[in-house]
Amino acid sequence: MSDIFNNPTAEKRVLASLLIDDMVLDQMINNIELIDFNTDRHRYMFDIIRRFYRKYYKHLERNILDTWLTKNDATNKTDILLLYGELHSLGSDKYARFYVDELKECTAKRKLYDVYKEIGSGLENDANPHEIATSIAQQILTASTSSIVERTSVFADPDERIRQYIDREEHPEKYKGVQYGIKEIDELTGGMFTGQLYLCIGRTGAGKSRMLFNIGCNVAKTGKKVMYCTIEMDAAILQNMWESREAKIPLTDIMRTQLTGYNRRKYMAFLQYQKKVQHPLYLVDIPQGCTTGIIESEVLAFEKLHGQMPDLVLIDYANLIRPMSKYKDRAEMYDHVFRELKEGARAHKTVYYTAAQMNRESLKATNKGTEHIAFSDAASYHCDSIFRIFADEKDEVNHEAHYEVVKGRYHQGSCVDLYWKRDINWIGSWSGLVKPVTGSKDESQNVSGSAATTAADVSDSGRSSDNTDNLDY
Repeated sequence: MSDIFNNPTAEKRVLASLLIDDMVLDQMINNIELIDFNTDRHRYMFDIIRRFYRKYYKHLERNILDTWLTKNDATNKTDILLLYGELHSLGSDKYARFYVDELKECTAKRKLYDVYKEIGSGLENDANPHEIATSIAQQILTASTSSIVERTSVFADPDERIRQYIDREEHPEKYKGVQYGIKEIDELTGGMFTGQLYLCIGRTGAGKSRMLFNIGCNVAKTGKKVMYCTIEMDAAILQNMWESREAKIPLTDIMRTQLTGYNRRKYMAFLQYQKKVQHPLYLVDIPQGCTTGIIESEVLAFEKLHGQMPDLVLIDYANLIRPMSKYKDRAEMYDHVFRELKEGARAHKTVYYTAAQMNRESLKATNKGTEHIAFSDAASYHCDSIFRIFADEKDEVNHEAHYEVVKGRYHQGSCVDLYWKRDINWIGSWSGLVKPVTGSKDESQNVSGSAATTAADVSDSGRSSDNTDNLDY
């Protein structure tokens, strides 16, 4: 078989991309070109794959790829390209996950070639494609599942568990979860832990995106790497939200270019400060066609670019994502979305945190939960912790919001009261503050500086002075 790629890893990635999702193909090829290749030969071969895939994705047939290559690129016709087309013609069914996981780890092209021969032989003899898929999946699964399955026993290595328990007693800081940076939530949950999927639900305007954003800001300011996948809002708006939050300047004034006097000088001083101090909060703007496969490829690209997996992956938000798996209705779609996000968190040993919007039926319900996402409770059994954020008109006046535990697999249930200064996008702790009793605007503003300082330990010096040189962030 012709050696079309000099780098076997690239071959695996492109093959996996074709099995995952058509939207992922371009993303994965771009990652490969950026990281591994800069030759005309590789770019040319990727262009062949891309052009064929776009033209025939909807109606792949047995001999289309062979005919197309013969006509358009006779000198570079290869078995590996034929393999791509025939594998994909089987469809992305429940066995695709086996293909992807194992073929990513496969180091010998001979193994891929054996798969190709079996598929070709089966199709030539009019075998049932589903039976071929099942057979190959079983071969791959039994040959090697070390990359996705761990086999052990509840009695395995008690000495190691004793050692680890003692180490946890002596060095608890080593085993802490990723901290929210909000005292009440951290005390309740212990933080966020790798391999787990977290979900924030709420009605429109309840503060889901603002909550994710504040969690990301707090985590990034501790030095941990945060990858923020924004599907709903433009990345430029998130940059303005960061500036508003940290400089304590109303977001709308920044976005509408309405800053004057002291606030304008304060804003310019903050931007100068940002040149010197940068926190690891990375934005991934996905304006259309987002799938769990695209998020997967972005997480892998992050590891390649930064040398490690992100400590926290924020996804805003789940209602706008399509799964890799096929689905019949919206309820099944959400089932697959949350399952695949959970698999991503476990496979990459990191934290995934997303949000979802509740439907109108939640307004009538006494107990509000994940069953009010597309009339399905499918999200609940994939998520490790689920919270509902809500606030009424009185809460808005009093700068308050509530974060209620809907599900806590590893922590108790409760409802936490949060400080929410809406104009500057700040959600934080009430610790050290006095809650307003009258709800008057003037009274609530008296604690805004204190709240900002308490919630994220951001100095607010210079607040009472009109001297820009004294600003200290």
